[in-house]
Amino acid sequence: MVKSLPSPTSEQLKLVSSYKEKWKRIATSTNRINRSKAEDVIEKIYKRLDRAVPILLFADSPFSGTSMLQNLIERQSYSPFLSLSKQFQRHLKEEITLQITGYSDVRVYPAKLKQQPNYELQTQLYHQLHMCLSSVLWAQAWRPAWVTFQTQAWNYSNCYIAPEYWACDGCYLDWLCNCLNCEHDVKLWKLFETLLTECGWIFPFEEVCIISDHPTYVNFDAKQRLHAEGKPALAFSDGFCVYAYCGVVLPAQYGKLLPEQWRPEWYTKEKKKSIKKILLQELPPNKIERKWLLSESDIDIKKLLVQKLGIKIQFISEFQVTALDVYRKKWRAVAFQTTPIDRQKATEAIHQFYTANKSAYEPVVVFADSPYTGRKLVKQKCRGQSLNCKIGKNYGLYPSDRSPIDNLWKSIIVQLSETVFKQLCNALIIKRSWNLDYPSSWVQPEELSSWFSLFDFCISILKCVHDSELWTILQAVFTECGWFYPAQRICIVCDRPIELSVDDRDRLHNETKPAIIYSDGYKLRARHGLHPKQYFNLNK
Repeated sequence: MVKSLPSPTSEQLKLVSSYKEKWKRIATSTNRINRSKAEDVIEKIYKRLDRAVPILLFADSPFSGTSMLQNLIERQSYSPFLSLSKQFQRHLKEEITLQITGYSDVRVYPAKLKQQPNYELQTQLYHQLHMCLSSVLWAQAWRPAWVTFQTQAWNYSNCYIAPEYWACDGCYLDWLCNCLNCEHDVKLWKLFETLLTECGWIFPFEEVCIISDHPTYVNFDAKQRLHAEGKPALAFSDGFCVYAYCGVVLPAQYGKLLPEQWRPEWYTKEKKKSIKKILLQELPPNKIERKWLLSESDIDIKKLLVQKLGIKIQFISEFQVTALDVYRKKWRAVAFQTTPIDRQKATEAIHQFYTANKSAYEPVVVFADSPYTGRKLVKQKCRGQSLNCKIGKNYGLYPSDRSPIDNLWKSIIVQLSETVFKQLCNALIIKRSWNLDYPSSWVQPEELSSWFSLFDFCISILKCVHDSELWTILQAVFTECGWFYPAQRICIVCDRPIELSVDDRDRLHNETKPAIIYSDGYKLRARHGLHPKQYFNLNK
């Protein structure tokens, strides 16, 4: 039964800071462990679990402890192992928690307390120290040893006890015991506290228990993030270490050097977003190139690049507002063309489009007189082929697709304030009803015309930095093609309609005859964008 914990007084809450400091010192201790005390507490816990005292092995770091474990398994000296980490948790932390709160989950708080008073300590010790350390261990020790570990019945990630993780709960439980005077087994609490004080990482098994030493060096910045410049932020006596900068784990190549020695070419080769951000923050502006903004796909990093490059966020003047309608009408006229396409120019535009989309193939371009014929060709010629790209027509504020049009837009949007973006959308983006019941995998230029007017305005009037080659390619494919279906090896391109009628909101509309007609006889009757399915008739 869950106990009703008393509400803490203001004086009791003020004492939380002293408990934080106490458990922070325990979790980040750099003192060498006392092996006799470590042996004593492990023996007592094994006896409490009704287990025989195991062979005790000491390691200089969690990395060395993992290597010891791997060697033991490979030699099959103690195989198969039975991990006791869950038993340690159940008979120590969970039992203490049960005695204090009446529930085994430590996330039970006194009345009027929404979260543990040691939340900040948890952020530092678990989200920083533990997660940084375990991520490096995974890369350097656990992943290489995976083949060995998977021969056992337990998972490597659940075979250890990390004192910096348990210390977060230890701080809260300590405060409950001593400040709120919650009833508990004093001997059991002492065992719990001593385990975390006298041992580093612990790998407890039925026949063997490996105990790692404390680190020799731990450093945090003012925001309590694991941090050091030109040296490890966390180091052990055997040479195992973690390089971190502002809480971000760095490769040794970066971490061994001071930030002013970091090289700009590292940014172009780096894959991890968090590390790229750190590199950009520390590289001087004169070493950052504008082409990075154009090639980068992540919006957050693009924003940082705009700041570092000194590109001004754009605002619209009254004079510029008058030009908005000019660009809307320009691209509306392109979308509403009824002249047949030039098939040679359309083929060239499609090939350039595939190149911009980093396609592995130069497609065979097949032409159709209408979307009706085009859809039949897709079924005949494109079966089993994946799409070369996706171009959505309903973008949000920050699109996530990686198509060419999306890449162009991402470079522009980070140069606009949110107010300007919404202003442009209200003026230029028009919601139409052009859908002929065809899937969104078809690229439909008329559905993108308002977005092209937005791009053109931002590039021509606001002078936004952009990929000029990509913009030229997109203009060509928009201008020279009708609908097209970009499959992996074949691209189906439809001709333009020979007749087209729309209402004042650019929706397909004609009250007396079909609103859209193609050269092969395909036509569609529509009123204000509504077109019942019975109007899909090739002959009427």
